[in-house]
Amino acid sequence: MPSIQLKPIEANVCYPLPVFQDITGQGRNAIAQARREGLRVIKRGSRKYVIGSDWIEYLKNIGS
Repeated sequence: MPSIQLKPIEANVCYPLPVFQDITGQGRNAIAQARREGLRVIKRGSRKYVIGSDWIEYLKNIGS
């Protein structure tokens, strides 16, 4: 099993969902849960995107 190479999320970057999942280490189920909890995922045609600032805001809102 390859190790996950996590990278920082930049607020002003729009990430295609598969790229976002790779660099955050979040799988499909984790992203689905995050969406239910308020993470905004933008759909354009058949592609989905996450804006870095939306992820950062989501983390601020769910953090304890």
